[in-house]
Amino acid sequence: MIGRLILALTLVSGTVSGCGGKATALLAVPVAAVLGRTAPAPGTGAAAKGPSLVASLPTQGRVLQLYVLDRDGPVTTWATPDGLQIMLRDGLLIQTRGLGFDLMSATVPSLGQIAAMTPHTRSHYYLEGSDTAFRRDYSCTVETGAADAALPKARHLVETCNGPAGFITNHYWMQGGKLVKSQQWVSQGIGYAVMANAPQ
Repeated sequence: MIGRLILALTLVSGTVSGCGGKATALLAVPVAAVLGRTAPAPGTGAAAKGPSLVASLPTQGRVLQLYVLDRDGPVTTWATPDGLQIMLRDGLLIQTRGLGFDLMSATVPSLGQIAAMTPHTRSHYYLEGSDTAFRRDYSCTVETGAADAALPKARHLVETCNGPAGFITNHYWMQGGKLVKSQQWVSQGIGYAVMANAPQ
């Protein structure tokens, strides 16, 4: 089952663009939820057991399989056995480590704000080549997205964010009060990440 999911993620087709373009490569695969937090330093790997998260980075042609490294309330840190990390808070991306062009941290809306389609702001923090931190701010709105035949009971929400650096568009599918699928912006160097819980 996990092998088939990884293959499906690898074969995703479509155009994924960063700030200044909307993503159109959306997976018809259930996605990760209830996650996120500041994690231990890269290189601290997770045991390859228990629930796993498959993350596709379409612009890089990479598919990662990650396992739970740490949980703290709504925040979960997922890591590959060799220490690459993705941190999510209730399914919303707040950090990456070891991917290159990492999202160092992010101030993001709550899942409740997304569900209520409340206008909000978000801030993403990155490092320049000189290891100098810089911030990108966005003003965001949320609207109802098109139905997904693969997730007929899920509510599709589209978050569109505009800022001085351009715009990004994140997609969320909610069911039972949790995210079951999402496609979220990481950075200019990585593009969007598409995440799905691997079948047990």
